[in-house]
Amino acid sequence: MVLTEMDFYRMEALHQELMEVTKGCRPDMHEPDEQGVSAIVTGRKLDNAGLSHELAVHINNEVTGESRMFLLADLIALARTASFPEFDDYSE
Repeated sequence: MVLTEMDFYRMEALHQELMEVTKGCRPDMHEPDEQGVSAIVTGRKLDNAGLSHELAVHINNEVTGESRMFLLADLIALARTASFPEFDDYSE
């Protein structure tokens, strides 16, 4: 999979926003509601073309006061472009 430079920077910005709104949550996002983070999904169409009724995930962090809206298609794109370090990088 090849990203354009514009896509790379868009995914990087999306990642930063996602990290900000989920600050304080466990890395695996287990039990985010117990950490003050909630989400509501709206829309009917899986797309990211800027049209109405696109599926969107609205994330609210009650601890930090941060709130963000992400298109579900963009979150899927971010997951598809993710790379992971070796497991040893996660162990304590």
